[in-house]
Amino acid sequence: MLVVGHLKQRHLESDIRCDRASVLGNPFELINEESRPAVLAAHKAYLKLVIKHKNSGFGHLVVEPSQVGVIDIPTSEKWKRPTVDEIISALENLVPKYKSERVYRLMCWCRRDDAENNLPACHCDSVIACIKKWSDK
Repeated sequence: MLVVGHLKQRHLESDIRCDRASVLGNPFELINEESRPAVLAAHKAYLKLVIKHKNSGFGHLVVEPSQVGVIDIPTSEKWKRPTVDEIISALENLVPKYKSERVYRLMCWCRRDDAENNLPACHCDSVIACIKKWSDK
């Protein structure tokens, strides 16, 4: 099972880093809370483009955020610029974890312990949705 956790939470052995220091980090910069929906929509479009590039045989390339067609959301300077193959491999490695009874946390900076029921949306939600789609096939 995959859930989203916060990087300030106590680290567990099963945690998976999913911020910009990792291959699965969101390349788009969150300027403020008002920009969150646009940033998450851009990340979702980015993931779709990564998958499209992989299916077209371009796994060796880096999908640049500008290719998504979003011009008003800056790219984070902390983004690692992973190749399509690196991203796909990281996503594929999450499939058995998604299907597992054990809880695996995708760790990012969006989720807060104190948020309770008002959790801010996170790009990890899109990652989990992508994994769910693959697992259901």
